[in-house]
Amino acid sequence: MKFFSMLAIITPALATPVALPAATAAPVVEKRLTATTCHKNSIESARQWEYTIEMAGWGNNDETSRSGCGTGLLDNLRGQCGDIIGWGCDEVHENAHDTRVHFRLSGWVVVAPKCVEDAIWLASPPGNRATGVKC
Repeated sequence: MKFFSMLAIITPALATPVALPAATAAPVVEKRLTATTCHKNSIESARQWEYTIEMAGWGNNDETSRSGCGTGLLDNLRGQCGDIIGWGCDEVHENAHDTRVHFRLSGWVVVAPKCVEDAIWLASPPGNRATGVKC
């Protein structure tokens, strides 16, 4: 009899459903970089301009870079601006083909930043030209 009275006490507790937390929708991931940008900074001690360009959706492993990271832009920068100092290129893995490059130009380059802006336009994909980028 003790068994049945214990079972009568335990059974309602086992049958009571436990509330589960409400399912939450997966967060929508927004692109951090939606347009190509260019930033420049003066390095007075070296009389140089330091540039950082973030390319939205192009620049690495696509039709604008024959091999690797940012080579199309580097070629155009050399053609438009002359010597490029301290070239660095990083693939940004947030969106397909996003790329960040950084480099310096001598302060004696009198056509900067126009030469950089022209090189960005020339290097960008023909179907998605980076127009209106200002440094």
